[in-house]
Amino acid sequence: MSDQKNSDRAAYALVQVLFDKLEERDRRIAALEAENAELIRKLAERLFKKED
Repeated sequence: MSDQKNSDRAAYALVQVLFDKLEERDRRIAALEAENAELIRKLAERLFKKED
């Protein structure tokens, strides 16, 4: 039974690490999306100013 508990703990720890990595990835993606939106907004402003 002890081996099973150790195996369960190891599996839980691995799952936790994977979820942490996914959360970190999601935060980086969100930051990149925000940066892209800001760049697109600035580009649109410049394009509209040229048309005026």
